[in-house]
Amino acid sequence: MRFCALLLTAAVLAACGESQPSADEAVQQTASAPPWIGDVARVANAIERTPAAADSILAANDMTRSAFDSLMYEIATDSVLTAAYEAQRTK
Repeated sequence: MRFCALLLTAAVLAACGESQPSADEAVQQTASAPPWIGDVARVANAIERTPAAADSILAANDMTRSAFDSLMYEIATDSVLTAAYEAQRTK
């Protein structure tokens, strides 16, 4: 449940933030983001598809709930990281 709330918070922060970047800006922001953003997005996608398996998904990716929460918070507080994360999330 906490993961859903955290993912929702990240989405709301992103939606309420600055205006959406142009396609070129989004590509530049994604390219300048650290590689771990892709890992977090992949884990979030997997948890969204199978919430009941969240702990095993995290363990398979060498993460704890606390570490994942911290990374999501870091992403939510940085517009460049948020743009990169959103670009890598599957819809």
